[in-house]
Amino acid sequence: MATSRKSASGQHAPFPLSRAKTLDLLLDDENPRLPPEDRGASQPKLVEIMLERFAIDEIAESICAAGFLPLDPFVAYETSKGLVVLEGNRRLATLKLLLDPGACPKRFADRWDAFRARITPEIRQAIEWIDVYVAASRANADVLSYIGFRHVNGIMPWDAAEKAAYIANLVEKHGWSYQQVAEIIGSKRQFVEKWYIGYRLVAQAQSQHVPGFERMRDQFGVLHRALQAPKIRDFLGVTFPGDPKKSRKPCTRSHRDLEEFVRWTFGTDDHKPVLEDSRDLTKWGTVLESQDAVRYLRTADDPRFDRAYAKSGGLKEGLVDSLQGAADRLEEAIPLIRQNVGDADVQRAVDRCADYFVQILRYFPGIQKEQNIRVQDDRAS
Repeated sequence: MATSRKSASGQHAPFPLSRAKTLDLLLDDENPRLPPEDRGASQPKLVEIMLERFAIDEIAESICAAGFLPLDPFVAYETSKGLVVLEGNRRLATLKLLLDPGACPKRFADRWDAFRARITPEIRQAIEWIDVYVAASRANADVLSYIGFRHVNGIMPWDAAEKAAYIANLVEKHGWSYQQVAEIIGSKRQFVEKWYIGYRLVAQAQSQHVPGFERMRDQFGVLHRALQAPKIRDFLGVTFPGDPKKSRKPCTRSHRDLEEFVRWTFGTDDHKPVLEDSRDLTKWGTVLESQDAVRYLRTADDPRFDRAYAKSGGLKEGLVDSLQGAADRLEEAIPLIRQNVGDADVQRAVDRCADYFVQILRYFPGIQKEQNIRVQDDRAS
């Protein structure tokens, strides 16, 4: 067994390097990329999950076309059953399927038979034994730091739900503080807490059998952004106390509120979501803050986002913003008007502005009267 060295991609793994037979290596049944219900699965089941959810046929296609290029390291740890791979499970599952027809479920057999027919004797020889960095334990701080940095903020980022699951694993199974997690993944404590609270909110919804929690988990990125909106957090009663022990059940409002938030935001098998576009999350916070809008959402047979937003007063806010923006642009234009009074394009633009102002002032006789008086006074002076 040699000392640690850099992989072909230049990524340094701080563990001893060993040579291992591919078919003897074990997939990680505690992989943070797995949803909670699939953790602890058997090796055949893990292969099936990889086939169904992790697009490993793309890796097989690459190997068939270009050969096996060990650009990224495999990292494993010692157990009584053998070496369990912590880093490289997708690639390991691919190699196992290319080497062993018996590892492939029947419904995928034709495709993988075709892959195996394409690999050359040289490729097969290259994948039968592979280099693996071996740590003494999966709880080893170097292991946790290495994998966390690569996949949370590093060069091979996981998706949002997987990042949150990894952070939760460090917090709950290893007892790390937010600050400790932040240091090993190269992030900030506040960032870590937000991911953890999102993870716990999904877990809370699942434990309370809230319909649609799976959709919320699958759209974890949307949930993460939603929790950055203060009005949405207020609806759920979510806070950031800085202590994971105080955030095991982040939603401090009623079960009904959590259930409605999930149904309206993400949908269920029986109800489509009211929020149709995640770009409207800020508006969605305005809706959830409004008693009138929430009452509408609760009583309407087919509630619509636009109508809920109108009831929340959100359209008025948008109107005020538009008018203030128009006023700002006109203020910027005034110093330039005198220099361009005779320009035909300027005259047409002023005429257009005047037409719109006339239409608006019809609804505001008081302002109309006031402005008329002010204009007359200005002329008299």
